[in-house]
Amino acid sequence: MIDAIISFFAKRWKIILGIVAFVWAFAVFGVAFAGFLPVAGTLIFLAALLIWHIPGVVFSWTGLFEFHEFGASPTGAGGYVVMFLFYYSIACILAVPFGRK
Repeated sequence: MIDAIISFFAKRWKIILGIVAFVWAFAVFGVAFAGFLPVAGTLIFLAALLIWHIPGVVFSWTGLFEFHEFGASPTGAGGYVVMFLFYYSIACILAVPFGRK
């Protein structure tokens, strides 16, 4: 079983890391730089807010997220860990087809 886990991540670690980095960069820079883009900025801003909102809705029962008019935001380090693990699991699922040789 350990060999299967190691081989899963050995084939796909670049894709998983790329997806997680893209999600975090899009969330941070999408909110920061969306105001500089005339038309596409609105869509980028809303998509970046959804990145923060989706884990907050899914894990609202944990108390790690606080809700306000723009969605959900983590209340502490635990909320950020939950967000990271949420998007890491999605990245692992999306990377499954890329490991075949």
